[in-house]
Amino acid sequence: MLRLFTSLILLTAFESYSQQVYDSMFHAIYVGDFSEFYCDTILCDGECVSYYPSGGLKMKGTFDNGQPVDSVIRYYETGLIRVIEVPFTGRQERLEYYENGQLASYWCENKGELREYFKDGELAFKYRNQKSKTYHPNGKLKCNETLRKKKIYSQNGKLRTKIRRREILILDRIINKEQKFYGYKHKTFDDQGKIETKAKYYSFGYGFWSVFPDSLGEINNNDFDWVIYYESGKPVYKTEWNYEWIDSLLQKVKREYTYDERKWIEAKK
Repeated sequence: MLRLFTSLILLTAFESYSQQVYDSMFHAIYVGDFSEFYCDTILCDGECVSYYPSGGLKMKGTFDNGQPVDSVIRYYETGLIRVIEVPFTGRQERLEYYENGQLASYWCENKGELREYFKDGELAFKYRNQKSKTYHPNGKLKCNETLRKKKIYSQNGKLRTKIRRREILILDRIINKEQKFYGYKHKTFDDQGKIETKAKYYSFGYGFWSVFPDSLGEINNNDFDWVIYYESGKPVYKTEWNYEWIDSLLQKVKREYTYDERKWIEAKK
């Protein structure tokens, strides 16, 4: 099926160009997603190719003043395809391959879709419509994520992390509609399913592919509200960060507590 998919992409109409050979060809991407292809130091124009020092084909494409008019193909030195870029309006796809010929990733800009694969062909990651799933090499689900929640699983299918987020309406958010602020509730579990930690924190976000952190270790201390630590499913220790007036300045202060007989007791400094 993957071979057929590749063949369909390559069966696009070439206009008649005289082939030009260059030492190098590269794709320059600028701010605002505008990009151009360069052949040595000039914009690629016409049918252009470059070769490895060994003589093997390295890259080829057909261009009009730096813009591709057909699929741009990069090759491994072995002759196998490494990357195919399809630039056409309505498609705009990119396929990358492992050296064994297996599809490594597929990206479609128009659909906002990304798929990544392990070397054996099994699906490793998929993303579309702001939803993503990541898989372990054994095929079991590793992570399931939407804009509101994220769940992380072990290789044996046990839930290890659960995170929920909600948008917080604050003054800056009301004034500036583009500035979003979120509250997070974060739980981690052991292999027996018992709670290990609970945390509450705030953030503006964590990245393009994920709006969540992978672990509590990624979170800045100043972003925390509190963290509770458990042993055998029972609470034993808590850390809180609260704003307090110190020397006429509002500062975030860290306080630590131990759990004893159904109540938290502040630890002595």
